[in-house]
Amino acid sequence: MINEVDEKYRAEDNNGSSMGREKKVNKGFVAVLVIIVLIAMIFGGDFVYKKMLASQSTNVSSKKSVSVNKPSTEVNIQKDKNVKIDNSKVPSANDNNDANNSIENDKKNLIALNEAVKPLKIEVDLDKQRVYVYDAKSRMVQAFVCSSGISGADTPKGEYTIKERGYSFFSEKYQEGAYYWTQFMGNYLFHSVPFDKNQNIETSEEQKLGTKASHGCIRLAISDAKWIHDNIPRGTLVVIK
Repeated sequence: MINEVDEKYRAEDNNGSSMGREKKVNKGFVAVLVIIVLIAMIFGGDFVYKKMLASQSTNVSSKKSVSVNKPSTEVNIQKDKNVKIDNSKVPSANDNNDANNSIENDKKNLIALNEAVKPLKIEVDLDKQRVYVYDAKSRMVQAFVCSSGISGADTPKGEYTIKERGYSFFSEKYQEGAYYWTQFMGNYLFHSVPFDKNQNIETSEEQKLGTKASHGCIRLAISDAKWIHDNIPRGTLVVIK
């Protein structure tokens, strides 16, 4: 009788232990499953996030409007579509006869731009009020009459390089603007003779070509300023002496 009772209790104990082990196994399995799900969510979310970033980057790079740092000039840069040039008011390098007494002699030996050996170089002669463009073999490609800075607003001498450019600007400080600006240092630009707030070329200023007349920039006839704007690449050496 005692043996039968003992056997009964042993059987019950074995059944209980078995059930406990099964519960422990189930709990362990659930814990592992939870961990796997969490890891999957983390890595899945990271993958989706990276895909979103990549998509945004692609959209940005495909846009046509690109932000470009402009020179720190005191001007309001206008877009090319706003530039209106009245050809009847556009001065040429020949408009000022006094300024062109010797420029024609300089131009006798010019070579064509398509024959020039690159890189080009710009030299500004402040005494003669001339701008010369040379090729890599020191052959003259262009010669322009200019107006540099007046006394107290002198054009800086030295060596610089061409940087930014634009079609026109207007300075609130001086109430003047100009066409076809090409930057060589900070606020200093090659640009056309000035126009007023109504975009009318200032006749009295264009007649000063060949003499010092600017606030430090190098003024040129509009056609000459356009030539530099169109043909002189970024990084071109500029020597002012």
